[in-house]
Amino acid sequence: SMGGDVHDGVGSSEPRYFEEYNGLLYFSAGNGVDGRELWRTDGEKIGTALVKDIFPGARGSDPRWLTSHGGYLYFSADGVDDTWMIKDHLSDECGGFRQSSMNSKVYFAVSASNTWDVNKDYDCPWGYHWASTKEAEELFTSEIDHSGVVGEERTYSNECGWSGYDWAGVTRRMFRYSDSRITGAYKLALHYDSVRSQKDGTTDLPSLGELTTSDFAGIVCVAGEPQGGEGAAKYYDECRFEHNSNGGLDYDSVMDSGCWARGGRELWRTDGSQEGTVRVIDSRGGGGNLNVQSGMRGSDPRYLLSFGGSLYYSAESDAEGRELWVSDGAVDGVTSMVKDINVGVADSDLMDMVECNGALFFSAVTVAEGRELWVSDGTGGGTSMVLDINNAVGVGSDVKGLSCLGSVLYFSADDGVNGAELWSSDGTALGTALVTDINTVAGVGSNPEYLTVFGAHVYFSADGGGSYGVELWRADAGGASLVQDIRPGSGGSFPKYLTVFTSGAQGAVSQLWFLATDGKDVGNIRSASGYTRESQGMQLWSYDGTSAERAFDQTFASFDIDGVSMDSDFPADFGVFENTLYYSANFGNRDYLVPEGFVERDLTSFERVHGHDQAFVIWDEDVGLESGKVYGCELSVEKGELEVAGLGGGTIGRMATIEFEGTLKEINGFARNIVFYPTDGESGWSKFTVVVKDLVDNTFCEGFVGGVCEEVVVEDSRMIWITAVNDAPVIGFGGGVGGGLVVEMGGGVGEIAGLLVSDDDVLEDGLMTVEVSSSKGRLTLNGRDGLR
Repeated sequence: SMGGDVHDGVGSSEPRYFEEYNGLLYFSAGNGVDGRELWRTDGEKIGTALVKDIFPGARGSDPRWLTSHGGYLYFSADGVDDTWMIKDHLSDECGGFRQSSMNSKVYFAVSASNTWDVNKDYDCPWGYHWASTKEAEELFTSEIDHSGVVGEERTYSNECGWSGYDWAGVTRRMFRYSDSRITGAYKLALHYDSVRSQKDGTTDLPSLGELTTSDFAGIVCVAGEPQGGEGAAKYYDECRFEHNSNGGLDYDSVMDSGCWARGGRELWRTDGSQEGTVRVIDSRGGGGNLNVQSGMRGSDPRYLLSFGGSLYYSAESDAEGRELWVSDGAVDGVTSMVKDINVGVADSDLMDMVECNGALFFSAVTVAEGRELWVSDGTGGGTSMVLDINNAVGVGSDVKGLSCLGSVLYFSADDGVNGAELWSSDGTALGTALVTDINTVAGVGSNPEYLTVFGAHVYFSADGGGSYGVELWRADAGGASLVQDIRPGSGGSFPKYLTVFTSGAQGAVSQLWFLATDGKDVGNIRSASGYTRESQGMQLWSYDGTSAERAFDQTFASFDIDGVSMDSDFPADFGVFENTLYYSANFGNRDYLVPEGFVERDLTSFERVHGHDQAFVIWDEDVGLESGKVYGCELSVEKGELEVAGLGGGTIGRMATIEFEGTLKEINGFARNIVFYPTDGESGWSKFTVVVKDLVDNTFCEGFVGGVCEEVVVEDSRMIWITAVNDAPVIGFGGGVGGGLVVEMGGGVGEIAGLLVSDDDVLEDGLMTVEVSSSKGRLTLNGRDGLR
């Protein structure tokens, strides 16, 4: 069932990156109003809610790589973090955000703390940017001794309820700029609004020791983007490197009206509250531990992993490119690069990080070896390549899909000879080897995917070639073997999103769950969700260690899975929360399964979103819905009877086979009013068959000699599952006082009257077991006719 319609109406929320944290399931989704943001659910629709609008407006912060660590939920996001500002209930008469009396675009944002963290990027509220020293030179031009003009107010001193520099017992004097850590410049709270800046130190570029970190008041914010000069050029140059949640470049995105966030995509964390949802560190902002220029591009953390008490991830810096980083997880805490694997500005582009046997494994790129397997103990000196599997210079074995079984790592790699196949490693070069060449065609690999550990084996999807398509396989130290040919032949069942899950409906036993197709419904075209023909007819399957079975074998409805969302995370699997599987998919068949206009009335708004009840649809490419052409239609069913409401003016009753004629509009109308009545005592599968006859009618036979054409008959069927129901039998008593039986005594013998036993599940000639007893006397039967 649908866990929650985050995006009302026909729009899709595309939930992804599922992670359980503090008894709730968190995920990234878009509601069509706030953009893609962080959401959570308790499993109920009413309990599904937005955590925080991290990037206000329609653009969204696009949270990714959700990971629990150290009591918080960490993720990558591109948002606006104004939690550093003084809280509303503690703020002054101007709300801690005073507007300049001389320039309506200039605001002074007040900090909760009066200690300046020179390594921190302070975000202005959404719609404003943090002014630079260069901008300040153009905004504030009066001399230091300027005494003000009529109507001009001071920056903050004695304004908005302040007493001099003090508010609520805290002294605040200096408002800083985005590059004050370099220039030392600040706007003094005592000066009038138009007075120019002052600065720390005696040189143009003061040392860190010369910067005053006490008496910090806040920052200077300007509405909109920087206007004119070098500041604007630099602003747009940085924005064009930043991507929005739709994949477009920020500066030309139609979804937002500006590049507001100073930090760009960085590491965030939440405790589940709005105030507790904050940016951990702006790793690329000139702050933190990187000492690179301030900017909005962001370090774009990926593949977050909790390991050895720290948080490891892939991140990008200007000097080293994308490399391995580590954080203690604290806000503005210690964050540093572990090692520059691909030395210089080139990326090592590490991915698919996992912990195995006390070590950190991942795939990474170097110029010399290409993408290979790497291992780390969390330190730079303890980080090294395991083995150059494909030793061609710069080619790489394209290691991916890492999964740990006990103390052994399994993964997909291409050695340049066997194609992409399953490999294993204990973390040493000698202990790294090909497990099995599953696809034995030279140079053609089986392409193992979705590696998942279940029990004593690692399970995965692979193409066996020859007699098998892409099917479910498993491996251990003894090699790899086919688990089951779910879709017999070379077609392939394409198992995806392998997940170990304990279902209460399956006796609380852990099983391996996944999507696959057995090929029985591949003709039922799904919506355009990023899948190709092999994904048609996808169903949920479970494997208990012995055999794989469909989870819902009573229906032919396919899973309209959102493959883009499901494959975005690593590992790509289902979300698991409170004995329930969660996944991203479309709800209902929607209009794409019904040709446009092929219903005899307008659909309601609910039906347009979720589909509508209709047993089948027929159409003819030669004519339109309003055509008067008449077709023959035959409906039949096994193990029961059909009734079509309104057919024949309501005079046609229940029958196993019903034949009638009608136009396309009439037949499609009747298709929404079909009722199936199973025969008493029947259960299991019943076939429902529809036969449509394109009757000979010379009027519609254009292009044929003499206007004569042949009758065309088409037939299709679907299976209906009849669930066996065992209702309790009914015992009836009648005639006696208080519901008791009447006993007529004669010659010391009494005859009981008024006892009736019935059971709706038993046919007229069916058998029942009946026991009759008496506490005072003995019973006999006068006749045994029909009894056994």
